[in-house]
Amino acid sequence: MDSNDFVFDDVTLPAADGGAPVRAEIGSAGSFHDGLAPVVAEYEGAREFGYMTREGDVAFVPDRIEGIAVCDARPKPEFHNGLVRLVVADNGESCGEERYLDGEPDYDAAHYVYLDTQGQVALQQDK
Repeated sequence: MDSNDFVFDDVTLPAADGGAPVRAEIGSAGSFHDGLAPVVAEYEGAREFGYMTREGDVAFVPDRIEGIAVCDARPKPEFHNGLVRLVVADNGESCGEERYLDGEPDYDAAHYVYLDTQGQVALQQDK
């Protein structure tokens, strides 16, 4: 797959901390499901993982949600039946040194959350 396989080259990230929205280049992306696609956007030396709409805007960035720190966005989890499952830090800040690509049923410093298409926590693993 190369840049000719994508409809979008960049996305608009929502404003952070009262700033203006930012145009960011798409570094990698997944498929659209339930109207959203996972993207890793790159701008000004920063990388952010979020979910973009079919219009090219980022609907939400999980790491900007209070209490959410995604442990590993490399798999670019996609939505299914209106929900996406993410591995997030127990303390909402740091995932530690554990590997998070194995799909284990549980982790020492992390847990699963399911977000809906609005970026709201719909389900959360009880530890």
